[in-house]
Amino acid sequence: MSKTLTRASAALCPHGAPVVLNGTGKLTINGVPVVTEADRASWSIAPGTCSHIKSNAHPDWSPCLNVISISGNATKLTVNGSPVMLEGVTWQTDALPTSDDTPLQQCAANQTLLTAM
Repeated sequence: MSKTLTRASAALCPHGAPVVLNGTGKLTINGVPVVTEADRASWSIAPGTCSHIKSNAHPDWSPCLNVISISGNATKLTVNGSPVMLEGVTWQTDALPTSDDTPLQQCAANQTLLTAM
């Protein structure tokens, strides 16, 4: 069993920028919406916060701005048919060059009331 992610969970892109996790609000824990796979499109990484930037040494690099794919969501708990996201999910951002799914770094659910499989 893993802890479910909420909008109050803490997550960073692979390069250390904070990721804003938005949730639908249909299921809440202490009034904070749980985050689902369907919410991924609304997650954001503020421009200028990711350190993976173009430079003379790396002219083909671009920073993380969006999460483009996710795996490791719940298989038993859904909200409106969309699996809830669990602590320890893996994802890929739109940073270039691309790489394999990268674990959320320092991802913490920041809640202990709800776990799922």
